[in-house]
Amino acid sequence: MKIVKEDFTDSKYIDLTIGEMLYAYMEENNLSQSGLAAILDINRKTLTSILQGEDLKVSLAIKISKLLNISSDSLLDSFTLQVREEELEYFDFTKKVSFILEHFDLSELKASKIISSLTDYREIEKDICSYFGFKSITEYADLVLKAPLFSKSKISVRPSKEQKAQYFWIKSNLTSFAEIGNKNEYNRTLLIEFLKRIGTLTKNVEHGFSQAQYVLYQLGITVIVQSYISKTKAYGMTMLVNDKPCIVITDMGKQYYKLWFTLLHELYHVLEDLEYLKTTSYHISDIENRDLFVSEDTADAFAREIFIPKDKMDILNQSINNSVKVDKISDMLDIHPSIVYGVYLDSADKKVQTRDFPRFSKYLPTSSIALKDIVFDAIGQKSIDTAVQKLKKNLNILTA
Repeated sequence: MKIVKEDFTDSKYIDLTIGEMLYAYMEENNLSQSGLAAILDINRKTLTSILQGEDLKVSLAIKISKLLNISSDSLLDSFTLQVREEELEYFDFTKKVSFILEHFDLSELKASKIISSLTDYREIEKDICSYFGFKSITEYADLVLKAPLFSKSKISVRPSKEQKAQYFWIKSNLTSFAEIGNKNEYNRTLLIEFLKRIGTLTKNVEHGFSQAQYVLYQLGITVIVQSYISKTKAYGMTMLVNDKPCIVITDMGKQYYKLWFTLLHELYHVLEDLEYLKTTSYHISDIENRDLFVSEDTADAFAREIFIPKDKMDILNQSINNSVKVDKISDMLDIHPSIVYGVYLDSADKKVQTRDFPRFSKYLPTSSIALKDIVFDAIGQKSIDTAVQKLKKNLNILTA
């Protein structure tokens, strides 16, 4: 079947309503209202309502577009011109509702108490805008993400609820780091030097981690720690924001040694994967989602070896069941004893981990003491800006 492209003559009907176009058509063709009604196969009363800007059926709208030889776009534009102001406001609202449903997992946001309603979309928009500091909900689309290569977390045209939750988490952190705005230049050489001494800070359970956070900030690396969010499946993430390396640590497992391991794991990505991050903007470290261009196993090994060199692992394995010997090893390496147990467990297979974790749990402090004043809780505070201001205050306190 041959398809013939229609030759529309829209130009003479630009910026006219349906009624105005029909009046112009009657005048051009010397038609009365009765004559036009007959052409359109409607009665005069129906035509009068159309001329006065009342709604009309789709089938009749198509007839009018064929009669006037105008495109469907011009027809739609003419409808918009005759819509009352209050109706236009509702159309804008409907568009925002569509945007909200497309981009956000509302049940997850409600569970996190970021939003207070699942059905009041004006209130939902207000809550989300307040959280991000947006003037309009559509600013969320301006936070463009580039997915890691060959990864399960590819950006989807129609994201699932899990992906919506993950995108929200990533965009929250992107906004957070941009607002923090670390002005210090990233210094790779000094980072390597700092890593040679970082183990000493683990001995101070209460303040050591926050001191590391401050030093890294001075080296151009911003680190924030958050509560673990189940739908992200992430224990850490490294991002580039304004060309500065940024690290998110989720307090998965709530173990003190895990806090340090995750930090070292992500710092490996800063040291070795910076060029790759320039193409992807972020990398999520999780158990399920593996990126072919990034080695999580190597990052794990790096974290262990920062604390305990390979040539000391045999001594560790032989001494792990004797707490006095473990204390001597930790003194020799200038690290907290829990790090020794952590390295042992982290390097063991799943079967050994399951068997030995309960045995050594009494030597493994929780992360709560180290994180008492430094958790970045934008979700709990319902505001990224509030969380950022608290972080900046804490960093200033550390300089005192």
